Amino acid sequence: MHFTKTEKTLTDGDLARVESALGVRLPPAFKAHYLRHNGGTPDRTHWVDPEGQQAPVVVERFIPMLHARAFYDDPDFSIPGRTLTEWSGQNRILRGVPKTLLPFAFERLGGYLCIDH
Repeated sequence: MHFTKTEKTLTDGDLARVESALGVRLPPAFKAHYLRHNGGTPDRTHWVDPEGQQAPVVVERFIPMLHARAFYDDPDFSIPGRTLTEWSGQNRILRGVPKTLLPFAFERLGGYLCIDH
């Protein structure tokens, strides 16, 4: 898979600081992905559950772990900032995300794709 519009390359130390700030352990495959692609738009946007249990998902873009050039590196536009806002319930549109989930991408309709950490 190829990504465009990615952000500054991350280090293992960056990911360790994010885990500490959020009080979570990120899965190794998730961390490996973010070390290769910090946010961005995937060239493959449609995802279909091979077992047919879930409706197809269209991914608009992945949220950067850190850094967001278009938003002057405002932390609210990174995974830690967005996650803390969602966990606090301050987002009045989506009504928050349970603390067991970590938002990492936007789907076409504006909702989040999340992992259970």
